[in-house]
Amino acid sequence: MRVLMLSTDQNILKAGSEAQNRMIEYGRLVEELHIIVRCQALDVRFPKIGNVVIHPARLWQMYATGKKVIKSLSYSSMIITCQDPFETGLIGYWLKRKFKLPLQLQIHTDFLSPYFWKESWKNKIRVLMGKALIKKADGIRVVSERLKKSLLTLGYALNPIYVLPIFVDAEKIKNSPINADLHKKYPDYDFIILMSSRLTKEKNIKMAIEAFSEAISHKTEFRSLLLIVGEGPERKNLESRIKNYEL
Repeated sequence: MRVLMLSTDQNILKAGSEAQNRMIEYGRLVEELHIIVRCQALDVRFPKIGNVVIHPARLWQMYATGKKVIKSLSYSSMIITCQDPFETGLIGYWLKRKFKLPLQLQIHTDFLSPYFWKESWKNKIRVLMGKALIKKADGIRVVSERLKKSLLTLGYALNPIYVLPIFVDAEKIKNSPINADLHKKYPDYDFIILMSSRLTKEKNIKMAIEAFSEAISHKTEFRSLLLIVGEGPERKNLESRIKNYEL
């Protein structure tokens, strides 16, 4: 089976990156994996890596690039998968209608969360788009049971929903030569809480900060550290909240 993937993850374009290596692993499971990656710089051309072919394209070029890729292949045994039910999902739906191909939409974040809706005017459009498109998909992939329950609670059970977390090479992490002992890196603390997340409102990191502030307000002999690892649009707001709590 051949797979056409539409993605906005520009890390796929970086040689040796975790994202690109993950795509190479995915490619080994199918006959061919073609990935159209949204990007701005199109001056770089990517060779075929195993049976994975990367096609960089600007957003407005992704549909035309998708048509070109599909026409160049025997697409009778081909499916389309999109990284999200928003911009790439819409383009994937257009390709589905054009070529009568099955479409899978992937959901990596809880776009039905009120926090996602409030984050920006773009997200409001994406929520409306996502609600419409997931009804037209032939299958939906979510990365957690929580996301599946979120869809089922609101009645989105028209198509199969598969829980498939992002692949993590646990053995590679275990055997990594990098010292990941946080107590050695932060020797002044007895108790360390590690939180790894995109810094967005729907992740509700502010609640973790508030809970941590409440916890350490009680006098104890243990010295505690809340370590937040991530990047995103909420970074400045979270830094301000941490300063206000004097943490």
